[in-house]
Amino acid sequence: MGLSIRAENQIHERIARVFDDSAASIMSFCEAGENSSVRRGVFKYGDTMFNSLQIRRLLDEIEAVPYSERSPALHELAEAGYLAIRRRGYLFFLGD
Repeated sequence: MGLSIRAENQIHERIARVFDDSAASIMSFCEAGENSSVRRGVFKYGDTMFNSLQIRRLLDEIEAVPYSERSPALHELAEAGYLAIRRRGYLFFLGD
């Protein structure tokens, strides 16, 4: 199954559909980050939650990847991140 991602608002209501990173492109992106990057904090086999400040850093890291090199799942992650920020919410990464 791989990693699943969902966005929630500030009272933890789901605001975007849950999507799966079945091709592991998001996990590859996370594992390729520098040790100081926020994306390195995503656990492959556990759950990770990012707040709005961490999401902003994650989006900066996504934006550093050339647009044409981003996987469809990475584009979807960025959209979910922007939605979560607008709703003062969170991104949840649900590992296997």
